[in-house]
Amino acid sequence: MSVAITVFGVSINLQNPIVCYVLLRRVRGSGAYPKPHLPSRLGDNETYSTALPDSSATLLVWEKILSSVEEVSILSDMEGGQISIPAECPIAGGKTITGAPFGPLVIEDSSQRTNVTGVGNLCRKGIAGEQIFNEILKELNEQLIQGTLPKVLQAIILKIGELSGLGGVLESRQVIGVVDFFHRRTFLDGLDGPLFEILSNRPNLRTRDPMIEFEIKRCSQGVNQSYTLHVTLSNYDELLKSQLVHVAKDQQEAKISAFAHVTDIEISVFDFSGELVDKIKNQFPQSIDIGLSVLGGSDLMPPPFRGAKNSADLEARSKIVTSSFEAASIANRSGALDTLRKQAAEIVSLVGTRIAGLENIWFERGMEGQLGVIRWIKKKLEQPSVSEAYLVDPFLGSEAFSRVVARQGNQSATLNIIISPGHKNPDSNSVDDTDTNGVSGYLEKLKSTASELGEKLAGKISIFNIKRGGGAKQAFHDRYICIINNKGLPSVYLLSNSLSKAAGVWPFAICALSQVNSWRVYAYILELVRSNSTSNEYCSELVWDNISANPIPVKVLAPELQPEVGAPQIMEINKFLLGLREIIIRNSKAEGRIIEYVLGFLADLPDGVDTDVFGDALFKVSSHRDAVLALVSSLFRRAGQIRVANILDEKMLDQFLESLPRPDERRISFIPSESRSSVFSNISSTILRKPNATNFLLRSFNPRMHQLISLIETQRYGYEFDAHEAGLMLAIIALEVATSSTAGSLQSREGLTTDYIHWVGRLMRSSVVSVKYSEGEILIPEWSQDLLMIAQRLSEVSRELGSVLDPAFARIDDDPWVSPRFKSILASSLTNKI
Repeated sequence: MSVAITVFGVSINLQNPIVCYVLLRRVRGSGAYPKPHLPSRLGDNETYSTALPDSSATLLVWEKILSSVEEVSILSDMEGGQISIPAECPIAGGKTITGAPFGPLVIEDSSQRTNVTGVGNLCRKGIAGEQIFNEILKELNEQLIQGTLPKVLQAIILKIGELSGLGGVLESRQVIGVVDFFHRRTFLDGLDGPLFEILSNRPNLRTRDPMIEFEIKRCSQGVNQSYTLHVTLSNYDELLKSQLVHVAKDQQEAKISAFAHVTDIEISVFDFSGELVDKIKNQFPQSIDIGLSVLGGSDLMPPPFRGAKNSADLEARSKIVTSSFEAASIANRSGALDTLRKQAAEIVSLVGTRIAGLENIWFERGMEGQLGVIRWIKKKLEQPSVSEAYLVDPFLGSEAFSRVVARQGNQSATLNIIISPGHKNPDSNSVDDTDTNGVSGYLEKLKSTASELGEKLAGKISIFNIKRGGGAKQAFHDRYICIINNKGLPSVYLLSNSLSKAAGVWPFAICALSQVNSWRVYAYILELVRSNSTSNEYCSELVWDNISANPIPVKVLAPELQPEVGAPQIMEINKFLLGLREIIIRNSKAEGRIIEYVLGFLADLPDGVDTDVFGDALFKVSSHRDAVLALVSSLFRRAGQIRVANILDEKMLDQFLESLPRPDERRISFIPSESRSSVFSNISSTILRKPNATNFLLRSFNPRMHQLISLIETQRYGYEFDAHEAGLMLAIIALEVATSSTAGSLQSREGLTTDYIHWVGRLMRSSVVSVKYSEGEILIPEWSQDLLMIAQRLSEVSRELGSVLDPAFARIDDDPWVSPRFKSILASSLTNKI
């Protein structure tokens, strides 16, 4: 067991970073595995940076796993109220932080156990002082634009919570200027996890029988003591049972039941002295709301406005078809309690919750602010649960229409735009004066802009002009976005000013209204839309709508390949690309049709086509389906179209490496189980065609593998299993290359293979693996195939390179943290049993 240190710092304009928070925590660490071979340019510990919004400030993150000597020294110093940041840290390296020591404090885990290694309660101790706190506030106050300090400080705190892996623990605690050490009550080698686990029978989805019986079982076998458990069983917010249960020293399990359906269990564990030593919470999800966004065609759009920086998400706008529904549910098993809950939910849909955190956001004036407003609206409208929306803005002009409305791609939603310009011309270049000369042509220009965009617009769009006094007077001055979900519930956001100049000339603010006020504003909007001159002085006029909300197929795949334009061979190739894309989109399993279609095209391949342009366009058509891309590449290679096949393979390799998780975000491409073998084989073959495959792995794979392992072992990355799966993919490919490669010396192949065996051991010893691969769990097909594939690759390299690898395999076998399930599969593979 080890201690990881993470240093967070803030830099203005990437200069002279100041430390703002130091976090230490117990982790499983790297074990007894030697350091791998890495490019000389890559150090053991990287620094990651994250830009903070609307400022010149950047949050920097550096971390390492301390050696045993460093661990003893730092923890000893902390007891005396000081700590020295490691000298190699680029954020105030060598700086000594002093203050008053505090703790240990007992921290209550949420239902999802905080990823700090050990057994029992999560504890916090550390150092609090004025030194760092005052330094960071002084520097930010002097360097930032006046008035932006609170927002930047809030962003720092939220980002620290996110990047620490302790967001749920830190969100209610002051961290700026603090040194924290998180650990568990008991830390013995080989022990990690709660003292007890809660087991229940899986509910029958065909019946509505309540889930009432539970088994409480010892989890950490090394802590074999007697305990007293305080067990509470609840149905949502209603307490069903609260009972003390005594577990004797040699007793392995206890049973408890309730009179009604149980949704939540909480166990407080007390030792023989009466001290609280652990707390376990289980929540059983009763239903899952699923939202789907199906990606369709893409439309090339102009920049959002003149002078805007490149924005790929706004200029290559994809159309999506959305759907939301409830998955198979275990709810509705509670009888009268369900009735009470449903009635309460209906009340909440009308009045909202008693404590609701309402969204509000501020966009600074300027280009970034304008793009931020557009992205915020786009994101809201493209949620799968959106069925209809109202954009209420009296001065929304043709520029705002193309800048904002055309950027959203939800084909499944209806968007109603409500305008009332009165005497104003929203398209006027002046923002201060009335431009009465252009009012008469404003509506025609708006309709013309909408018609010109035509097929690029997504969903059903209608424009209503609300007139007062014959149209000469403005009917309203409000600005709202009202979003209706698929259950008919409105969410209304108040906009500070018109979208025609959103954050361009003035700053822009968006504030969510309460549920009660959202219903009232929704009714008000409907009154405006349905108004007519016979009932009151307002009159609503539908001035434009599009004819169809059906998805429109992409007509342009690449600027160089226009359909029905240019030479006959260009037209023929683009026809092939459109046809292939149609087959891929409409068929999840279409291998036979793809082979037939591609071979038919290759039999009469047009001459005189630029293979680079064609290969690039072919990749764009098929790149979202890894197995299809590998299949198409193999068909072109067999037909002698080596250049096109090489383009596809190299782009596929680049895409795979680019999709790997990074420290600041979750990124991994999903490869279905039936396709993994062919995809990995294709990538391996691409690497083997390089002049020196082992050197390529050293340059391109080893650094990424090192980074993924660091994300996992420091236990602060929020998506550890994604990183684990990605690491297994890299290892499977690298070991296949090591087995098949004839380039490089035998010694270099042996060294490369040894590194990957050690990395596999480190992947299989993590805390996330102990949960996902626990021996009592049924593995999903992808995970099971991953374990079989990596075991088979290890068996192959063992047969290829022989006994020189035995010490590396012995390290895995001797490591107490490595998953027993994996050890069993590996042992069977090495003895040729699988």
